[in-house]
Amino acid sequence: MAPLIRSYFWGPGHKPGMFMQILTDTVSAQLATMPIILLAFGTYSVYALPANLLVLPLVPLVMVLTFIVGVLGFCSPDIAAISAWPSSLLLRYMVWIVGYIANLPNAQGKLSASLRVAVLCYGLLGLGCLLLYRKTKHTFRKEVQDEEIA
Repeated sequence: MAPLIRSYFWGPGHKPGMFMQILTDTVSAQLATMPIILLAFGTYSVYALPANLLVLPLVPLVMVLTFIVGVLGFCSPDIAAISAWPSSLLLRYMVWIVGYIANLPNAQGKLSASLRVAVLCYGLLGLGCLLLYRKTKHTFRKEVQDEEIA
């Protein structure tokens, strides 16, 4: 859904800035998972968008740093322990943000959905994607090829 939204608002071949890309990806992911979350849990996170905007940009960096620590661990556990502090610090920040936002007043809303409502929501999401695709003529294959080149 996110590539279709980006193509609709920014046109083919143009990429938004990092903030807008994270925003469209987050909103798309929330829309795609909301029917299942409401069906299974009957609650939703009111502040999920700000939490994701504060945490998501750091995920690739944390993954790379953690990978480096893992590789260094094969060489020397002592070096790995010392080199783990940056990723540990970033992970603590991420967990703190999530915990802080989860404890804000009214952080969770209650809303449940039946199976019929969830299926209807997915039908509407599919229809929305189809309409965006017909409007933008977005080529997913070209997008993947462009990313492989970059």
